[in-house]
Amino acid sequence: MMFRLLRIFAGLLFLSLGIVGLVLPILQGWLFLSLGVLTLSVDIPPIARLICRVESRFPWIQNSLKRVRRIFTRGKNTLPPCPPEKR
Repeated sequence: MMFRLLRIFAGLLFLSLGIVGLVLPILQGWLFLSLGVLTLSVDIPPIARLICRVESRFPWIQNSLKRVRRIFTRGKNTLPPCPPEKR
């Protein structure tokens, strides 16, 4: 429970730094925004669905996202697999 709250706080911190980084040339806004979204996707289902849509749209990014997802979940598979796209 405590680790989950810490992870959500870190994700929100990364998102806020990303928004500030989009305005300031010192910070890399896209980097912090992506870290925030990936961190929050572990605990917030709508963001996890967004990541699934990105994976299905850009298949070349799947391997990198899987590695990052393993880091954020500490090796446990806490995220459900992406559902197949309905067309």
